[in-house]
Amino acid sequence: MKKNRIGVSFLLLCLTLALLFTGCKGQKAPPEDTVATDTGEDSKTEENWVPTLPRGLSFGSETDPVQIRFLIAEPSRNKGGRFSERSICLEDFDETDTSASKVDSKVYGRNCLVEKNLGVLILPTVIDDGIITNTLYNDLLSGVSDFDVLCGYQAHDTAIAAAGLLADFNTLGSQDADYIALEQDYWSQTYNEALSYKGKMFWITGELSLRYLGGMYCTFVNLDRYKAMFEAEYGSIYDVVEAGEWTLDTMMTMSRAIWDDTDASGKADENDSVLGFVTEGCDMLDGMAIGAGVNFSERDSDGDISITFADNSKTQKAFSFTGKMHSFLYGDYGAYVPEKFNHSATSMTIFASGKALFTHDKIYQAENYLTDMKNYGIIPSPMLDSEQNGYRAAIHDGCTLFGLYRQSESLAAAAATLEAMAAISHTDVTTAYYDEALKSRYSRDPQSAKMIDLIRDSVYIDFAFGWGNSLNAIHNFFRDAVQKEPTSSMFRKYASGWKEALNKLTASLEEA
Repeated sequence: MKKNRIGVSFLLLCLTLALLFTGCKGQKAPPEDTVATDTGEDSKTEENWVPTLPRGLSFGSETDPVQIRFLIAEPSRNKGGRFSERSICLEDFDETDTSASKVDSKVYGRNCLVEKNLGVLILPTVIDDGIITNTLYNDLLSGVSDFDVLCGYQAHDTAIAAAGLLADFNTLGSQDADYIALEQDYWSQTYNEALSYKGKMFWITGELSLRYLGGMYCTFVNLDRYKAMFEAEYGSIYDVVEAGEWTLDTMMTMSRAIWDDTDASGKADENDSVLGFVTEGCDMLDGMAIGAGVNFSERDSDGDISITFADNSKTQKAFSFTGKMHSFLYGDYGAYVPEKFNHSATSMTIFASGKALFTHDKIYQAENYLTDMKNYGIIPSPMLDSEQNGYRAAIHDGCTLFGLYRQSESLAAAAATLEAMAAISHTDVTTAYYDEALKSRYSRDPQSAKMIDLIRDSVYIDFAFGWGNSLNAIHNFFRDAVQKEPTSSMFRKYASGWKEALNKLTASLEEA
């Protein structure tokens, strides 16, 4: 069994870190409804508990487990909040508390089962994502591995792979660690393939991340206001979606029609009694761009990547989206942008008050702001126009990505642990989070639940959006772009910088 050594350099950097979860060894048994039970018809026995893993696979024992150390990137503003990555770590869990989250109960039970069957001890450590790269470099220089699995924050941490710190999931077989079943539904093929480069795959994600499930962008609809003004003409809002007519133009038309310019200012503001649309205009624009069919990059048959925005012949859709959103947010369409970069608190609060017809945000925000709102619906992001080939859903750039630390001394055990956690999450944690939290707690009618399925099935990402932190923050381009009238030079002035950054990134990935 390897030694868990915390280097001096790591301690100096991480005095504020908390070891939030110390595994299930020596603790009480989890509640009976968790996956950790091993009796009865539904038990997951050691012989058949995770079908993708070899039967009887074990790396240690209950008294001498192999430690699997997770390093989890968590922005300080998320800690303790509902968007924290609690699918891996729990600050605490009291199995005797009947009001405790069923999701937390399932996570706890899953971890206990994985530890018991694989002979491992799961040890997550949370660190602010702003210093995760420095922490890993110091770890690398020390010559001793302090971590096994990295849980990166997509917007900030993907570059860790370009620095050569992660193992390639496609070559785990050569290291006797080929336990990740990437073809399984609980791993996102869309995400994993988009983030890969010429056969190399350093990051993966899927249902193991609650920030993947809850971070899907959607449109929230005030159903009372919609029904009172639009249902006679359009049918239900769900009919509009299913007919393929939920577009930016439709949203703009409805927003303008319902807006009550109470103070006669000619511009939507908080003094108006009814708003058509409210947004804080930050990361929601990332999601709306992808929803409108905008591609940030393309990949050719040889696997080479090109930045779509760097080619004037390919910017028509992005140009059109920018123009429409600028008109929508800053014209006379009843759209109100209360303030920039406030992480949607104001816009969601205004929507929750019943004043606005629409807002656009992440699905998890329903749990934060809409628990007292009696009648709202959830539908996809609007398409650019009716010619678009179906709805698309972006996931917030804080999605958790999982990597295996190349220097890990227990790579095989870490890979098997990650696979087991993902597989059990698919059958237990996702059910608790998605079906109960998203469909029942988040939505107020069964049609919204159907819409959530539609959103989940239409997740989209491309290489440049996923690697945006290495590409001059291209994934955040529209946050500033829509504030101006689009011009022919809007994309061109950034093109050379994007191309240079892409060439540097892909060269690093080829070397990694």
